[in-house]
Amino acid sequence: DNVTVALGLYKVYTIGDAYLVTNEPRKEMNDPAAKAVLRMGVAMLQIIQEVRDIVKHPGLDMRIGLHSGEFVAGVIGTKLLRFDMWGPDILNGNMCESKGAKGAICVSETFRSKLDRPSLYKFTPYGKFKMAGDSSGRMLELHMIQPASFSSWGSFLQSEADAVQDFKGSPHMVDTPRGGPPVAEVEPA
Repeated sequence: DNVTVALGLYKVYTIGDAYLVTNEPRKEMNDPAAKAVLRMGVAMLQIIQEVRDIVKHPGLDMRIGLHSGEFVAGVIGTKLLRFDMWGPDILNGNMCESKGAKGAICVSETFRSKLDRPSLYKFTPYGKFKMAGDSSGRMLELHMIQPASFSSWGSFLQSEADAVQDFKGSPHMVDTPRGGPPVAEVEPA
């Protein structure tokens, strides 16, 4: 949750083993927003590795899926209120996660295209799957980012400090309260 706030992202909810995060809803995702979401995925992988080492549970891991698209969101319920998001692109984001690999980040081509310079990142083609809610048969092309070592991701986080520059002020690097991965702190508006 601390990383989410620091990157200017919004935690929608945790349900079961899923942690749903979105950037500030915009008409279109841009490069700084995509970088912030990608950095969140990297930080989550670092955090799970740290927890895995502490609890000495070698099988503890996670898959991360990143997608960009349109959705409808709102509060549902009368007695127990809950905010949620719906739409084919939400299902496609879920597919990125579920089709992904443990310890890696799976991104759709749609998400990858939001990065100004995708060639800076080491994407590996991962496969094509039928898009959710699309009767035309279009395919969702997926790519994987799987770090060789988390030390290389540390430098990735440091070098991508501009990922939140366009959100809410000038970021500077800080450690999370647990001493976890460095993240960009964002000053409140």
